Amino acid sequence: MKKNPTVREFDYQGDIWDKINQWAEAQSFKLKDSSSNDKLYKNFKTWTMVKIISQDNHVKIESWIPGPPLMVKILIPFLFFTAPEIMGLESGGFYASAGRKMSRNKVNPLLKMFDQKLIT
Repeated sequence: MKKNPTVREFDYQGDIWDKINQWAEAQSFKLKDSSSNDKLYKNFKTWTMVKIISQDNHVKIESWIPGPPLMVKILIPFLFFTAPEIMGLESGGFYASAGRKMSRNKVNPLLKMFDQKLIT
């Protein structure tokens, strides 16, 4: 299973933030943190995190699901050894497969807006 975020990078001319704000609202993502060049969004239903970095017409979109919190790992010791800290959204493996699928359904509309390869 992928222990890194899912990443898409591309060049884009123009202001991306209006499109991203429309996507975030439509998919129930809330802005968690931002600076002049990047924004971090979180969907509290699926726990999906999306970080978008835009600099000099280059865009990088990272998406992931955080692994279970420490308290859950303590209560279910098996997770201490099997659960990654973050999970990319690609399919494959049994761990959090339903959650990753729901997350892909939330992130893929964003990628589609910019004509990028969808996460499968």
